[in-house]
Amino acid sequence: EIEEKKARDEGRQTQDWDRQIDLVERPYAYIKFDKTIKKKGKDFANPNSRSNTGRLSEDLNDIHNIMKKNINEVLKRGEGLESMAEVSKKLQSESSNFKWGAKKVSLMAQWQQHAPFVAVGGVLFLVLLLKFYL
Repeated sequence: EIEEKKARDEGRQTQDWDRQIDLVERPYAYIKFDKTIKKKGKDFANPNSRSNTGRLSEDLNDIHNIMKKNINEVLKRGEGLESMAEVSKKLQSESSNFKWGAKKVSLMAQWQQHAPFVAVGGVLFLVLLLKFYL
């Protein structure tokens, strides 16, 4: 899988050896690659081989870089979530302030609408009170 990704990144095609092996009718069809196969077998059998350690080191570096990238992306997502939480808290407090302001404006509008009638009623009540009790 990593080799396929490397090949795609480098712009070269990957070879699907499983399909090619399945298409072979005779078991000795790859006898001309016997020397290459044995050489690769020796390279991989020797853990101290420079090419093995180099490949292993390169693969580990690739994995390390990929993991760093993934961790940085997760951290950025976390920062984004934290900022969204802060924005939602601000919106919540702003909405409660807006709710209180809306109630206040509503009460003032009702007072302005009904205040003249209350004032006239109060004056009439006082006049009637004074007339009947004094």
